[in-house]
Amino acid sequence: MAIGVLRAAHRQGLSVPGRLSIIGFDDIFGSDFTAPPLTTIRSPLALLGELAVGRVLDLVAAAGESASRAFTNSTIATELVPRGTTGAVSGRWHSSES
Repeated sequence: MAIGVLRAAHRQGLSVPGRLSIIGFDDIFGSDFTAPPLTTIRSPLALLGELAVGRVLDLVAAAGESASRAFTNSTIATELVPRGTTGAVSGRWHSSES
């Protein structure tokens, strides 16, 4: 999605990151090949998958139990990968409606 926004911004003549900052998610292959390279959030997808499967298996195992099972929230470390599509905040919101 973020790469699509970046392409649309270029078609509209919007400067990235001058006028618009864009951040992607999941650090997909090719994020660093765009022009400018896409700033992104990196998350441990394999760990997220393991946790999701574990919760599903717990739900299946608990299906016969009458009591509702509570799940604890897990904290998952993510990482900001700054590249070329984000810039400094100007301190003022610029809107085409103002």
